[in-house]
Amino acid sequence: MIYGYARVSTDKQELSAEAQQEDIQRWTARHGLALDRLFVDEDVSGGKPLRDRPAGRLMWDLTQPGDTVVVARLDRAFRSMLDAAATNEQWMEMRVRLAILDMPVDLATPAGELFFHQLCAFAQYERRIIGDRIRTVIAHKRRNNRPYGQSRPIGWVKGDNEWVPCHRERQIAQRVLREHEAGDSYYAIACRLAREGVRKPAGKKGYYHVTDCHYLLHAARAGYPIAPQADVPALARARSQPAG
Repeated sequence: MIYGYARVSTDKQELSAEAQQEDIQRWTARHGLALDRLFVDEDVSGGKPLRDRPAGRLMWDLTQPGDTVVVARLDRAFRSMLDAAATNEQWMEMRVRLAILDMPVDLATPAGELFFHQLCAFAQYERRIIGDRIRTVIAHKRRNNRPYGQSRPIGWVKGDNEWVPCHRERQIAQRVLREHEAGDSYYAIACRLAREGVRKPAGKKGYYHVTDCHYLLHAARAGYPIAPQADVPALARARSQPAG
């Protein structure tokens, strides 16, 4: 089967699905082939991987060994060269041919295979450089108690490039501490908070669950450290131990 793929986004309407289809059909005709089906994703961001798009996912699920996937331009199908390299590697293992018409070589030829391996090498290098840069930034922010990633220490919210005390959540943590020390279970406390409509701070959807109550209690005992949630119980225990 010969599958064509096109994507039309709101920011680049000049490259219509019809224009992409014409390019794909000219390529198939030049190679003595016929286009069996065209898959089109409309108003879909190029930031989404091909398999996360409605038409892209359907095409991916239908591909079988011996099939060919043709796209008019790299940026219509993939987020980046790295994404294209990873997808092509998977399809090569499946014996599915990928033709990207704005690339200088046919990926199914020896020259194309060499180009692909070079692409993978550069993509791997790029991934490592980006990873090192991210780790360096995160380490710097952690040393200076500044926000990083999606994690949020209990009792704090993100401010302008710094953690700001969340007094509302600290009041909830103190309540959990009191009620648990009075004999209530985490489950009972979580149910009570849910019935009262007590929710997590803005930006964190949902109610406090049993595990959340566990960490709230330890954060209160530890003095609300700026630390990953998993480390909070140990910090609380260390603080409760007498010096010497």
